[in-house]
Amino acid sequence: MILSLKADEKARLFGLPVVNLFQKRANYSSLILIPESIAEKYKTICFENNEINIKVATANPEDEFIISFLENLKVSEKKTLEIYVSTPESIEYALEWYKDENLNPEALNKELKREKEIIEKKINKFSPLESYTSLDTILDHAIFSKASEVHLECIPEYARIFYHVNGLHEIAKIPEPVGSKLVGELKQMSHLRSGHIHQKGDFFKLYKNEFYHIVTTIFPMPVGIKVNIEISDMNEDRFNLSRLGMQEETIKSVLHSLRTDNGLFLVTGNFGSGRTYTMYALLSLFMKKGKKVATVENDIDCFIDGFKQLEVRPLEGKTYISGLKEVIQSGYDSILLDGLRDTQTARYVQTEVSRDKIIVVPFSDQTISGAVYHLEELGFTKDQIARDLKLIINQRLLLKLCPNCRVEKSLSPSDKEDIKKEINNLPKTSNHSNIKLKEYMHSGCPSCNATGFSGHIAIFEALPIDDEIRSLIINGTLDIKEKDILKKKGLISLKQDGLIKVSEGVTTLDEIERVS
Repeated sequence: MILSLKADEKARLFGLPVVNLFQKRANYSSLILIPESIAEKYKTICFENNEINIKVATANPEDEFIISFLENLKVSEKKTLEIYVSTPESIEYALEWYKDENLNPEALNKELKREKEIIEKKINKFSPLESYTSLDTILDHAIFSKASEVHLECIPEYARIFYHVNGLHEIAKIPEPVGSKLVGELKQMSHLRSGHIHQKGDFFKLYKNEFYHIVTTIFPMPVGIKVNIEISDMNEDRFNLSRLGMQEETIKSVLHSLRTDNGLFLVTGNFGSGRTYTMYALLSLFMKKGKKVATVENDIDCFIDGFKQLEVRPLEGKTYISGLKEVIQSGYDSILLDGLRDTQTARYVQTEVSRDKIIVVPFSDQTISGAVYHLEELGFTKDQIARDLKLIINQRLLLKLCPNCRVEKSLSPSDKEDIKKEINNLPKTSNHSNIKLKEYMHSGCPSCNATGFSGHIAIFEALPIDDEIRSLIINGTLDIKEKDILKKKGLISLKQDGLIKVSEGVTTLDEIERVS
């Protein structure tokens, strides 16, 4: 089939080659790199994925979302990326590949099994007793297992090792002397003192040519000791709003709110909902605009290039307000303050945001209006809130289905009606208004350590503060109008975002109910 002139013109314009997908065939490992929903919406599909490079065909090489998505794909896969132009008809033909039942996920898992075997051989060269005596081996295995944390508990009788992979799982039970040896090694690597005291340190580890930041926290107990090891990759794109799970429409409203030189930005949600990463993402966007960014945190989650980061240490006289004053006096104008809990600090924040500072603060309220009332409790007047507040983001964190083994299931009539009702209430301008009603369930494979889940993703709703919202704040009626105002302004609600992700096979209805 001859490619249309339009595709040829785009290819010449962007300096890209053309490809005819009617003459191609993709395997499962290629298709899973781009979710079917994105492939269908943006007319973009991966038709080859080998050890060296990825080949992608698109009918929309000019689309900003696709440019960003493919750049992220290139970084995450650590391969060269070749982009081809194709016709919409050719892409439509290729989309049928997703429905091919002969594509076997087991083929994809062969590479994962091979990597797992390498690590297991590394462990098995020791006796079972010695398997977890090497800190390097434990960290390699934890990173491969996609653990976000490793916990080590030492008591006089024995020591236990846990991984945090979609929940806490006991991995090994070892003699106490071995556990004490590991604690000593961790202290040395993290530049910590040898005493039986609470302390925190960090170091960096190289795994498969990628650096990981390891944060070690020592918790002395009356009998024994506990160690928490946090693992985070050093990929800068982890603070990308899209990667965190924010829908394209929501991102647009957030970006619109960032066009300011001063004001208060709130990120609310329960503890563990991913607020810190969202706030880091906002600061990263301010930094791209030329702002000097800083954080004042009780417990620094991860160290970020370009950020000035101060840790609060009350026993040393380093409080939130002293940290805030320090970074402001040093010329920083966009600041994350992870603790706004007293009226004295609140008054200082009021003064600075009314001048020329941007301050981002997390709250633990469950609703947008609840965050506004929280400000009032801290001494902000309704007029001050209406004047200085620029944006409220509300979020929750969900378990993410493993894309390699998820299985589509039938929706119950009640669930189908619930999803349909919410989807029908989506803004007409939403990219998801015609989404197919589906649900997937977890299964289990080597890729996800047989859990059926792989990582987390957030759901969001965001409310930019405009004149209408200011009026509701001053009148004290935001809580009454909250749901209606989101719909009226064409904004996606928290529940709608969750149900979109359910229909796209990203998470499950059970997860939505768990965080509701």
